[in-house]
Amino acid sequence: MSEQPLRIAIVGGGIGGLTLAVALSKSPKQLVVDIYEAKATFNEIGAGVGILPRVWEALRSLGLEEQLRERIGTYPGGGKFQYRKSDQKEGFVFGASVAEAQTIHRADLHNVLIQNTPAHFGKHFSKRLVSFTSANSGEVILNFEDGSTAVCDLLVGADGVRSPVRQQLYQYLASNAENEGKPQVEVDLLRRKGLAYWTGNTVYRSLIPREDLVKINPEHPSLFTATQFMLTYPISQGKLLNVVVAAFQHHKMGTEQTGPWVAEADNQELVDHFASWDSEARLIAQVNIELTFLEAHSMEPFQASGAGQAIEDALVLTSLLSLEETTRETLALALKVYDEIRRPIAQEVQRRSREAGRVVSLNGESLADTPAEASGMGLIPLERLKALDRELNEISRWTWTSDALRDQVKAVEIFQSYRGGSEAGADQTL
Repeated sequence: MSEQPLRIAIVGGGIGGLTLAVALSKSPKQLVVDIYEAKATFNEIGAGVGILPRVWEALRSLGLEEQLRERIGTYPGGGKFQYRKSDQKEGFVFGASVAEAQTIHRADLHNVLIQNTPAHFGKHFSKRLVSFTSANSGEVILNFEDGSTAVCDLLVGADGVRSPVRQQLYQYLASNAENEGKPQVEVDLLRRKGLAYWTGNTVYRSLIPREDLVKINPEHPSLFTATQFMLTYPISQGKLLNVVVAAFQHHKMGTEQTGPWVAEADNQELVDHFASWDSEARLIAQVNIELTFLEAHSMEPFQASGAGQAIEDALVLTSLLSLEETTRETLALALKVYDEIRRPIAQEVQRRSREAGRVVSLNGESLADTPAEASGMGLIPLERLKALDRELNEISRWTWTSDALRDQVKAVEIFQSYRGGSEAGADQTL
């Protein structure tokens, strides 16, 4: 009698969770997949998302390219971003990205994933996870806020920046460490790892109808190219401009955020902040007052790779779960390999995102001796700004020189080497 198929529970129906569902649907192996969403329907908040070459290839491998191309925003000059210095009276462009990004409304990407999630996969709404336990049989028992329960062999947490799955996991690990008599500092560290901490940065997001900006200023640079004086790019087939403004407080990195993580903001905050900037930045700050929101990211957004890393996670995990050799008995080994492949890469992308944020906010090491007042007066030499251009492109080089699909192959090779008794490690670098 053949073994029953693996039961996979995905908690969270956002981009990460649904990408995993779509990827699992391509598996030649029979899998039982259930998606548990806390809200009453699949719903994606936010505005635009940039898809860099490495992640675009990953989505192409899932057969989604044609549907996504129908929804992306485009510029006549392509998807390269210009680096513009606008914190002074007369702004100017001092560089450009090497890689092109496909830009799309987050809801459009989400809808494509919904449309490609198989009907036979379980979809359960208003299911807010409150706890989970591991049975002696190895099964995972899920407990939901409405009193219902579910059982699976593998629980995947795709439930956002303040993930209940992550919190529960680290509470479990902390309790085990405490019961084993581990030092209290180790126990406390495990508990902290389950929580989300603030980077110190605040992101304002807004959508501007393109036609509104055309009426006000038909020559505005945001109409012709993606810019990073504040991040602007087209979505929804060019009908909307996505606007992202980051306010940096690097000294607050790692502190607790006591207020709401997503909230409607007062547009006057932006108007005041950009009062001394160039006219193009001031204009963007003033339009579309009703759709300005503060927003939280689980990864700093300065490599446009938060959603992208979740997409890559889905591909590598699927490559392992799809192997005939991956059974209930070998599932722990498959997850060990997944961790070896994905954790170093995701951590490196996070580091690069943080570094890029410091560079674009003129807080990188190369400008550490330059006061903000000097920058606002236009006193940073052009050659130093061009050095920033080179620095930003070097930080982002991995997005077009590395390949997430190779990580899938590497994961399978490592899994099989472990099964054969070899101890070859992942050694993943970007």
